[in-house]
Amino acid sequence: MKKMYNTLRTSRAALMALLVGLFLMAAAATNAQSVVTDKLDYAPGETVYITGTHFQPYEDVLLTIVHIEP
Repeated sequence: MKKMYNTLRTSRAALMALLVGLFLMAAAATNAQSVVTDKLDYAPGETVYITGTHFQPYEDVLLTIVHIEP
């Protein structure tokens, strides 16, 4: 009986650890860093506004702007 109790206790602990891990992964995915622009396309000479979210304060971010000639 004691062996069965220990097995159940271990199983519950493993399940709890798995659930906590899944929760942390889901939380990290929803707070992923992202960079967006205010439009999908721009006219020549138009100002592009680029914003980013979920970066750490003073974190270095490298943006590469590619200009494609038509």
